[in-house]
Amino acid sequence: MNELQTFEELNNFKKYEENRGTLITLYFYKSNKEEVLHIITKELNKVSTIQNVSIKKKLNDRLYNLKIKVEKIDDNYIINSLFLLENEVYEYKFTQKDIQIFIEYKLRNFYIKKDSIFDIDYIIDLFTNFEFNYCCQITKNLTKFSKINMNKNKVIMESKFLNEKSMIEIINTFLLDHSINTLLVHGINNNIKCLINEKNNKLIIKNEEMTNEVIIKLFSTRKYEFNNELLEKRLNDLNNPKTNLDSYVFGKLKKEIRGLINSININNIISSRILI
Repeated sequence: MNELQTFEELNNFKKYEENRGTLITLYFYKSNKEEVLHIITKELNKVSTIQNVSIKKKLNDRLYNLKIKVEKIDDNYIINSLFLLENEVYEYKFTQKDIQIFIEYKLRNFYIKKDSIFDIDYIIDLFTNFEFNYCCQITKNLTKFSKINMNKNKVIMESKFLNEKSMIEIINTFLLDHSINTLLVHGINNNIKCLINEKNNKLIIKNEEMTNEVIIKLFSTRKYEFNNELLEKRLNDLNNPKTNLDSYVFGKLKKEIRGLINSININNIISSRILI
């Protein structure tokens, strides 16, 4: 078994590609040997029903190779690993930091995907993306605040309210305490309607129940529209002869460089005000 030493090494597997969905990405968390072998056997049984002989053989061989390697593991060993299966078996053992993410976000104990590429983008996003959108679900007299992104979500806090006024206070306190610029408030509840009168531009109000998928789509659409508006503004600026093009930087920048440019811009603004 080929063991990967760092999470960053996963990027090397993005170049792997097969045209018949025979590359296998799977992980196990907090699973003993017996549990893992049981899951692999179930996957082998599924593969046995595939009509295409070539695809069936390749998937079967790759899962069987993993099964042989797992059978050699000590019976008491707990498996916390990601496996990438092609003609070789590659293993990345989850670190303690990775395991904390499993615990905090209650990630599933088992994941598998058979595709023409390894599901590297999903795995990397799962363990490295901590940019979240925030939402509050209103049910009867309860507010439930959560943070959510494409592959993770977590309930941050729940709080009961007595009336519309106390509900508004709870929401405003949450916005302030967590420094949140945008909060989606949703649920089928008469109390939600009072939030419209608050005219709080940090709130997105939906008097309906919303699934995680619908919430993610809503925020993705808003981000897409915002970026389009920003692009249109920048293009208009570039067509304006009064625009100072020296203040524009093109391309994707590292955080350190962005911070440095912002510092320079701020210093220039301060200097110009002093001169004036």
